[in-house]
Amino acid sequence: MPVEPDEPRSSASSWKLVLKLIVSVGLLLYLSRRGHFREIARLLARADTALLALAMALYLGGQAVSAIKWRRLALAVGFQGSTSRFVAHYFIGMFFNAFGFGTVGGDVVRALYLAGSGGRRALALNTVVADRVSGLLTLLAIALGALLLFHHYELPAAIYWGVVGLSSALLAGWRLLPRLLPLVLAPEARLRRLVEHDLAPYWNDARLLAKVAALSLAFHFSQIGVLLLLTHALDIAVPWPYCFVFGPLVNIMAAVPVSLNGLGVREGGYVYFLAHVDVPRDSAIAFALAWFGVVMLAGAVGGVVYLLRRQPAPVAESRIGSEKSRAKRML
Repeated sequence: MPVEPDEPRSSASSWKLVLKLIVSVGLLLYLSRRGHFREIARLLARADTALLALAMALYLGGQAVSAIKWRRLALAVGFQGSTSRFVAHYFIGMFFNAFGFGTVGGDVVRALYLAGSGGRRALALNTVVADRVSGLLTLLAIALGALLLFHHYELPAAIYWGVVGLSSALLAGWRLLPRLLPLVLAPEARLRRLVEHDLAPYWNDARLLAKVAALSLAFHFSQIGVLLLLTHALDIAVPWPYCFVFGPLVNIMAAVPVSLNGLGVREGGYVYFLAHVDVPRDSAIAFALAWFGVVMLAGAVGGVVYLLRRQPAPVAESRIGSEKSRAKRML
């Protein structure tokens, strides 16, 4: 959905950050109390390093594909830049996601790099929102298809209805927003102009949307491939079709903005869904930690890119906090 920048509200943002931290730490502590550290450490120590390295490479490759998708969305609304530039900025956003202010922090950093010194920050931020929403819609489509195709896993009905409901809400919002805004906003309203003119390709360009959907599929399939590699690396018996079920579902859960970058929610989700196919809790926790390690290492790679391409403007750390509060409605 389009985002129109608001005035900074640092106090509210600080409280949200504290609450997310409490949720993440609480969930991680809960999981740690239900596992056996020695057994988890043994499982991780015995992991196949070659498969772990391959999982890491596939994860980074998937992130590069997602960066290319973001570039498509940005070019469609008038921004310019090479593929290497967008990949670099995307990886820098990954660094801030992993080690900075959570998901919003990395997204705002990407938007600031894209806007540069030429303004248009609201439009730049909306390219990131479009990247997120298109990815979530594709993820929901994969999850729904997998739940229907591999229905023999008999997950709770609430999961099926939740996926259907969220998919319907996002699709309805995407289709109805440009039609409803003219009914409630004056022609000179900034948000209406943003939707009707600046973001028009996101509603009307079928070719663009098809390309974005294809790149989203490639990205999410690569992430599912990482899950498959991690199960083999840790010698965990998980049927390959089930990766198409629990992988998207866990990522959908982690997208809910109740924790820091999905930390704790994602790990708890893996433990829950892997237990459904009789994976021992210690093995499930080891799997969750392996995924967490891949994400953090990818963030470190983004940190290297940040150091190599660091610019004094427009991305200055002192400005990220205020821009973060402007983006709060993205969540």
